[in-house]
Amino acid sequence: MFQTLKLPSPLKPLRQLAYNLKWSWTPSTQALFSHIDQDLWQTSRNNPVTVLLNASPKRLEELAQDTAFCQQVAREHESLQNYLQTQEGGLEGEAGQALEKNLAVLRERGPVAYFSAEFGLHESLPIYAGGLGVLAGDHTKSASDLNIPFVGIGLMYRSGYFEQTLDTEGQQHAEFPQRNFQEMCIQPVLNEKDQPLILDIPLPGRSLFFGIWKAQVGRSTLYLLDTQLDSNTDLDQALTSQLYGGDTSTRICQEMLLGVGGVRALQALHIEPSVYHLNEGHAAFVGVERARQMISAEPSLSFKDAITAITRSQVFTTHTPVPAGHDRFTVETIQEYMKVLFSEEQHKYFPDLIDMGLEYKDHMNSMFCMTVLALHTARACNGVSKIHGEVSRKMWQHLWPSKAVEEVPIGHITNGVHAATWTSQSFHDLFTQHIDRHWDRQLGNPEIWAKARKIPTEELWKARQTCKQELIDFARYRIQLQRKKRNEPADALAEVEGFLNPDALTIGFARRFAPYKRATLILSDPERLAAILNHPEKPVQILFAGKAHPHNREGQALLQKIYQYSRMPEFSGKIIWLENYDMAVGRHLVKGVDVWLNNPTPPQEASGTSGQKVGLNGGLNCSILDGWWDEGYTKESNGWAIGEGQLFDQKDQQNQHDANSLYTLLETKITPLFYDRDEQGIPQGWLNYSRSAMESLIAPFNTHRMVCDYLNDIYLG
Repeated sequence: MFQTLKLPSPLKPLRQLAYNLKWSWTPSTQALFSHIDQDLWQTSRNNPVTVLLNASPKRLEELAQDTAFCQQVAREHESLQNYLQTQEGGLEGEAGQALEKNLAVLRERGPVAYFSAEFGLHESLPIYAGGLGVLAGDHTKSASDLNIPFVGIGLMYRSGYFEQTLDTEGQQHAEFPQRNFQEMCIQPVLNEKDQPLILDIPLPGRSLFFGIWKAQVGRSTLYLLDTQLDSNTDLDQALTSQLYGGDTSTRICQEMLLGVGGVRALQALHIEPSVYHLNEGHAAFVGVERARQMISAEPSLSFKDAITAITRSQVFTTHTPVPAGHDRFTVETIQEYMKVLFSEEQHKYFPDLIDMGLEYKDHMNSMFCMTVLALHTARACNGVSKIHGEVSRKMWQHLWPSKAVEEVPIGHITNGVHAATWTSQSFHDLFTQHIDRHWDRQLGNPEIWAKARKIPTEELWKARQTCKQELIDFARYRIQLQRKKRNEPADALAEVEGFLNPDALTIGFARRFAPYKRATLILSDPERLAAILNHPEKPVQILFAGKAHPHNREGQALLQKIYQYSRMPEFSGKIIWLENYDMAVGRHLVKGVDVWLNNPTPPQEASGTSGQKVGLNGGLNCSILDGWWDEGYTKESNGWAIGEGQLFDQKDQQNQHDANSLYTLLETKITPLFYDRDEQGIPQGWLNYSRSAMESLIAPFNTHRMVCDYLNDIYLG
């Protein structure tokens, strides 16, 4: 069974604080757990449950006698209780009034059920791979803050995505540690006999059994399905071992579990959603299971009529314009899995079912595409930026051949970020003092962000420098750990202390190492880059982080190239590779860098959100005019655009043009502005850009605004 926390009486409230992930965006609560055992907090990836389970009894007794600490525990617990019990939405002013009206309607109808293959909530719960998961996590947090009735459905991966290590040649090695769920911020869902609730779905030749774990995320609840049960075969237990691991068979079983199992889990928990939100095509079997249940209950109903009925309460968000990002299976594979899901009498519906997922109906070898299935079973579909909506309509126009491209029923809601998660303490304090005491309840109000223009120069520069120094301290610590793991000599460890100049222009680049992200674009001309980084009066430094999928050799080669450059004498200490990219690395980077670099091949960036996090901390963006940046960029004001949106047919021509544009920006715009200082050594022009970025970007690019758009335009549509 699940082990229980034994805490001295004054510290018992720490249990609820630890098991509600509200702590992940509440710095004062994090400080409590860090104070219990700083080393344990750090080595556990900032995991409060691990800290409480492993802290020495003596230390806990000491803290139970510490009046100041116990008072802080009581305050944090009271704050959480007030947060959980309030019935109001999380906005003020006119936006708050509009939210209250819509919340009343949704509460009467029933909650939103949000299905996603990954959720990025915190590094201590590693069930995410990249931007899709972090977006889902931020969506869940904002739903909580806004008091929207919301449940998430995902999978509880034993090994997560993977742990990354690099050898001395820069080759990536993937490790898959088995997580101890008992030391994570999750709890098992129990049945009426206080035993773990076990459900099942049919798969070819067997039943797949699964348990359910519950993660409380503020007011939102996340249910995570787990197949590591003795009643399953070893292969089936491994289905929830790795995120995006295994072969095609693994993938379809995972998606059956997420879609079919997710629907059955909600029913077993007596949750009746009014909206089923499919976050990417991985969850498309939700519609199939709902339709199957409907025709089982009403045999006279046709499959098409059942689909029409369930579509009224189903919505779909697509996240990628890259063809490889959409899951496809052979028709034979789909028939094999549907054969055991549907009764023999219902097999007559297979032609209609297959037709709903076929990518190209007139092709003999057309594949069954999960995105196509999701598009055909949702009443509302959206991309995640204006450009992505346009690209998606063109991409899937062949599914609606009688419609013009602009009439294809795919809209857009541009992604945002959860401000409380990604705003540094320095800028949180700055906003509280100079923007509004409750700035986080007015995130979408452009009027309050106009006050960013009046943030005092000295305070803004001090906050920026504080964030950068925190990043540098973190980076040096991580690099030394990396080198120790590789058994590098003492002088290699010592030289790290000289890495990264707190006064130098600092650029950050971190993301999944998919080739279209073009991580090595800035290395296109090594001599020109060396001249920029090693300028005697205007030095520049770049921090890289990211993971390449274990099967993606091209992405791993890009990663290795950057690492090898970082060890060259002319780039040592100026190009930095941070190993094992996760949310902790991401938080430090977006808070500390001066410039966030984003240069994917256009128009393949669906949205991108990392740059939005930088804006919350006074940083600036240098990006391709794709995804969200095409909507956010204001020329000569809040950042820089690589190129002017030009698209070339030849890949090499596109790369050459964009690399030259990037170098020219660094040489003639970005670096000169950063080093143009007044008598006090402060870059006034640079800080004006920073103020403009905060004024123009925070209000439109946060998940409170995004989730309100989903509520107003899609959930209640």
